[in-house]
Amino acid sequence: MIPTPWTIGHRVWSSSGEPDAHGNVEDSWADPVAVAVHAVSPRLSDEPVEARRHLVVEGLTVYAPAGTQVGEHDRVVWPFVQDNTGAVLLAGDEFEVDGPVADWTSGPWSNPVAGVTFDLNRVEG
Repeated sequence: MIPTPWTIGHRVWSSSGEPDAHGNVEDSWADPVAVAVHAVSPRLSDEPVEARRHLVVEGLTVYAPAGTQVGEHDRVVWPFVQDNTGAVLLAGDEFEVDGPVADWTSGPWSNPVAGVTFDLNRVEG
């Protein structure tokens, strides 16, 4: 079993918000729910000019247990700490899921405990 020492706050997306002045339905997100994960790391991208040089971008990669359900429009609060009564002690920055979830539990060399990964971008404004 792979340990899950970190917690993120998962906010599920819904388009059932109230209409704005123009009648467009606004996006809304549920309150964060604690989800235990294996790790959260900075996301790296290759520097286009020089080979083998990386640049840290304003984003994260989350490594989560198999079966973790996260949608492409959902948001994540990181860091996220609750006490044993469920009271939120720390709610950090908000990030939006960037792209589909990568499921590493299936394929030609599947591993049922491999888990999933997903990328996050910081929410601005």
